[in-house]
Amino acid sequence: MKSSFSPVMHLTGDVKYAAIYARVSTEDQGKGFSIPTQIDAYHKQATREGYTVPEEYGLIDEGISGTTMDRPNLRKLRDLVNT
Repeated sequence: MKSSFSPVMHLTGDVKYAAIYARVSTEDQGKGFSIPTQIDAYHKQATREGYTVPEEYGLIDEGISGTTMDRPNLRKLRDLVNT
């Protein structure tokens, strides 16, 4: 699975925010690692751990090779971590 639950931890009062980054290649999709499956699993993990995942923090780069770090939503995730 090429995704991650990233507790970015932007704290606002008592609310903890997290971001979810999901990516699959065409080959991985054939093995059952779909984007919806990944997103659902990480939303459940975030809830269990007390995080809120705003809609704009659900980041997906579908069909982009893992051999490159130049992925639009991966850049956005890095920006979120650095803010």
